[in-house]
Amino acid sequence: MGSSAPGELPRPSATVEARLDGGIAAPVRRYGNPEGFRLLMSHGNGLAIDLYYPFWSLFLDDFDVIVFDLRNHGANPLGDLAQHTVPNLCRDLEVIGQTVDRAFGVRPRAGVYHSVSCLAAAITPSLAVSYAALVLRTALLPTGSQSAGLRVRVQPGGGPNPHPGSPLRG
Repeated sequence: MGSSAPGELPRPSATVEARLDGGIAAPVRRYGNPEGFRLLMSHGNGLAIDLYYPFWSLFLDDFDVIVFDLRNHGANPLGDLAQHTVPNLCRDLEVIGQTVDRAFGVRPRAGVYHSVSCLAAAITPSLAVSYAALVLRTALLPTGSQSAGLRVRVQPGGGPNPHPGSPLRG
């Protein structure tokens, strides 16, 4: 991981482009420990993954951290807004996962997603078998004093190439 000045993001150890529908080339950045358990992370609607750096920076010493912005967000070029749909976001997550596998090798991984990336992950059937775990964080409709929730879905068997020693497994 490259060094950075206070308040700046470090340089990624690698950047690859995921080729999304509509001709969008979405940068996917790798940080952290390439030997660690792999975490793929993305953000909520209207935001960028860089905003979450104070959170994902805490994982850099121990995890292989892969971060990316959703289409039409953050570092991605603006695409056709008519293509900015939940089904396309679902396909984008699949393409990004495949891109990561091709670029960095197939390994057990967990998805850590917020808001609309959480929704896309939750309804994309292929993600249930390609991830050892999904950590889905989203704001919920308030009921009484509850206004936010955390949902974790662990695929039995741990997804591809299960790693029994993974820090995310019980």
